[in-house]
This record gives sequence, structure tokens and C-alpha cells, in this order.
Amino acid sequence: MAQKLASAPTRMIVLSAFAMMLLGPSQASAGVFTPIPGPQNSFTGPYGINDSGAISGTYGHSPGTQGFIEKSGVFTTVKFTGNPIDTQLFGINNSGVAVGYSRFANGDIDFVYDHGQFSQPFPTNFLPFGINDHGDIVGITPGVNFQGFTYIGGVTAGLSFPGSLITSLTDINNTGTIVGSEEDAKQRFHGFIYDHGVFSTLDVPGADQTKVYGINDHGDIVGVYFIGADGHGFLYDNSVFTPIDVPGASFTEAHGINNSDEITLVSSLGGYLYTTSGVAGVPELGTWAMMIIGFGGVGWRLRRRRGPVSLIA
Repeated sequence: MAQKLASAPTRMIVLSAFAMMLLGPSQASAGVFTPIPGPQNSFTGPYGINDSGAISGTYGHSPGTQGFIEKSGVFTTVKFTGNPIDTQLFGINNSGVAVGYSRFANGDIDFVYDHGQFSQPFPTNFLPFGINDHGDIVGITPGVNFQGFTYIGGVTAGLSFPGSLITSLTDINNTGTIVGSEEDAKQRFHGFIYDHGVFSTLDVPGADQTKVYGINDHGDIVGVYFIGADGHGFLYDNSVFTPIDVPGASFTEAHGINNSDEITLVSSLGGYLYTTSGVAGVPELGTWAMMIIGFGGVGWRLRRRRGPVSLIA
């Protein structure tokens, strides 16, 4: 199976110092928060969502987590054959095909889940996070070199942010744009976009660290930013960053986003579905300039052998 390591140019999305001062956890999230409880009101981690509203994720506490797909109030448990210690599902496409992994006492099995059937089209120890409607898959290679991988057109290839210690590819949309996060030499995480051979850093203004998790076909992006140890979800839409915090939660992460801008959230209070409602956020430098003229940037530290994967930092 063909494998290669991609090298690509980079650019940085630069933000004004003024904008950097504006974004903070004190800003209220405008929108509707809907809880996503698991069986017997168990804790859920909803990661992916497709355009029909089907949500993929995990529920329960490790050891013993189970994967799930929820759609229109129907909750389906997903776990690999046998007796896995943990199972997690991550991304899901519009055909209802999801990617994930199961952990066993003697190792892990990474898989594609297609309506009750499991397959493993990519090499062992390739952890998949995102899948699009073409069946293209992105993820990370924990236990190998902690770098990103793509599975596109039946070919597996490496793809890593230049100079990174860790690269994790977390989602790919139907135009082939990939998002993810990279750890730099100072062991700080930065989000990025990979589009037509070019990496672009995407960091939330004023944040200490940023991780990017999801992208839809419009290019809207979600993830988490950190100010100190505090994690806050965000939406990046039309060059504007908007914070998203579950009311009362000590942390929030935004993981999946569909083309209706429905967003899955993982928080200290459990899983939520967030529906946007046109909240104003913090523009990039270029947007500020236009406004002045006339219109007015897995918790991953996967250095150890992988256990139950959580995208919670």
C-alpha cells in the first residue's frame, strides 16, 4: 500500500492585537444547547454529525465506553466484535458511515463502521478521526511517529505540519480541505487548515493554545482554545471567531459541524448539540480592515501507548 510523507508550504492567519484582546471566556454563547444523554442518562462524548443530524460518539466511562450513533431520538450502540475494553466513534459522513476504534487487552483495532459492518481499509495502528462522503479518511498514527495520515482513493499517505512534534488530522470535508492540530517545539498546540497543498495556521486570538476538530463544506470550522487550563469551544465562520461555552460547564469543546451549522459539544457536563443563531464574534485582521475602510490561528498527548482516546485535552 502506497505511503508517502507530504511536505507543503505554510502560511499564518494573522490577527490584530486589538482583536486578540477582545475574545475571552466571559463572552456569552448565543444559540440553543440541547443535551445528548446516553442510555440511563450516561455521559456522552458526541464527536461527529452529518447533514441529516446523525451524531456519532461515545458514551459511558472508561473502562467500558461504547460507541454510538444517534439519529432522531434513536440511540444505537456500536462496538467491535468480541469484548473490547472501550469503543469510540469519531466522524460520520452523510451515508451514515463512521470511523472509530476499539481497545482490547492485547491491542487496538481501528475501523470503518458501515451500518453494522466493520472494515479496516488502512494499515494497523492508524487511528481515524474524520471521513467525508467520498470515503476519504484522515487521522493520526499513534505509536508510530505521532503524525497525520490520509486515506484518499484507496491510498494511504503521511501528511504532517512542517516541523511539528505531533500532527493530528481531525476532519476532511467534501472539497478535500483538511483540518487538524500540531504541537510545536515548545509543546504548544496550534490549529491548522490544509487546502490545495498549503498549510495555514489557525489560532484563536489571545489563546494560549488552539485545537481544530471539525470543518463543513462551507469551510466553517470548530474546535477548542485554551486560556491557561480553561478550555472553550469556538466556531470560525467567515473569518470570525465565536466562543461557545455550555452554560455552567468548566470546559467545552466543539467537535463536529454539519452544513446547517449544527455543532456537537463535549463538556464537563456531558454532550450537547448546539444550534447557532447568528452571534457576533471576533473578526480577523483582514475583516477589521474592511470594516474600517467602509464595512465598518487525542486530549492529545499520544506519546504513551494509546488507551481510550479522548479528544479532550
